[in-house]
Amino acid sequence: MERSGDWVKIFESGNVSHANIIRMMLIEHDIPCVLLDKKDSIYGTFGQAELYTQSEFVMRAIQLIKKHNE
Repeated sequence: MERSGDWVKIFESGNVSHANIIRMMLIEHDIPCVLLDKKDSIYGTFGQAELYTQSEFVMRAIQLIKKHNE
Protein backbone atom coordinates (compact mmCIF):
# COMPACT_ATOMS: atom_id res chain seq x y z
CA MET A 1 0.00 0.00 0.00
CA GLU A 2 1.23 3.46 -0.89
CA ARG A 3 0.20 6.47 1.15
CA SER A 4 -0.48 9.88 -0.28
CA GLY A 5 -1.60 12.21 2.51
CA ASP A 6 -4.74 10.71 4.00
CA TRP A 7 -5.39 8.68 0.85
CA VAL A 8 -3.96 5.18 0.39
CA LYS A 9 -3.50 3.27 -2.87
CA ILE A 10 -5.46 0.03 -2.51
CA PHE A 11 -5.56 -1.34 -6.05
CA GLU A 12 -3.88 -1.01 -9.43
CA SER A 13 -4.48 -2.57 -12.80
CA GLY A 14 -3.35 -2.17 -16.36
CA ASN A 15 -7.03 -2.43 -17.29
CA VAL A 16 -8.93 0.81 -16.62
CA SER A 17 -12.30 -0.92 -17.11
CA HIS A 18 -11.48 -3.49 -14.42
CA ALA A 19 -10.36 -0.73 -12.04
CA ASN A 20 -13.64 1.10 -12.73
CA ILE A 21 -15.65 -2.03 -11.86
CA ILE A 22 -13.77 -2.29 -8.56
CA ARG A 23 -14.34 1.43 -7.92
CA MET A 24 -18.09 1.10 -8.47
CA MET A 25 -18.24 -1.94 -6.19
CA LEU A 26 -16.49 0.01 -3.42
CA ILE A 27 -18.80 3.00 -3.86
CA GLU A 28 -21.82 0.67 -3.60
CA HIS A 29 -20.43 -0.38 -0.20
CA ASP A 30 -20.14 3.27 0.91
CA ILE A 31 -16.36 3.36 0.58
CA PRO A 32 -15.15 6.62 -0.94
CA CYS A 33 -12.56 6.04 -3.62
CA VAL A 34 -10.82 7.84 -6.43
CA LEU A 35 -9.58 6.40 -9.71
CA LEU A 36 -6.32 7.82 -10.98
CA ASP A 37 -5.75 6.86 -14.63
CA LYS A 38 -2.01 6.90 -15.33
CA LYS A 39 -2.35 5.23 -18.74
CA ASP A 40 -0.44 6.89 -21.56
CA SER A 41 -2.93 8.86 -23.64
CA ILE A 42 -1.11 8.33 -26.93
CA TYR A 43 -0.42 4.60 -26.89
CA GLY A 44 -2.76 3.37 -24.16
CA THR A 45 -0.52 0.42 -23.35
CA PHE A 46 1.74 1.97 -20.73
CA GLY A 47 0.78 2.87 -17.20
CA GLN A 48 -1.70 1.78 -14.59
CA ALA A 49 -5.10 2.72 -13.25
CA GLU A 50 -4.86 3.20 -9.49
CA LEU A 51 -7.59 3.28 -6.85
CA TYR A 52 -7.20 5.29 -3.65
CA THR A 53 -9.37 5.46 -0.55
CA GLN A 54 -9.16 7.29 2.74
CA SER A 55 -7.07 5.58 5.41
CA GLU A 56 -10.02 4.62 7.63
CA PHE A 57 -11.57 2.55 4.80
CA VAL A 58 -8.43 0.69 3.70
CA MET A 59 -8.94 -2.63 5.50
CA ARG A 60 -12.61 -2.94 4.51
CA ALA A 61 -11.82 -2.01 0.90
CA ILE A 62 -9.02 -4.57 0.63
CA GLN A 63 -11.29 -7.29 2.03
CA LEU A 64 -14.00 -6.46 -0.52
CA ILE A 65 -11.48 -6.42 -3.39
CA LYS A 66 -10.09 -9.82 -2.36
CA LYS A 67 -13.61 -11.25 -2.10
CA HIS A 68 -14.52 -9.79 -5.51
CA ASN A 69 -11.42 -11.29 -7.15
CA GLU A 70 -11.97 -14.83 -5.77
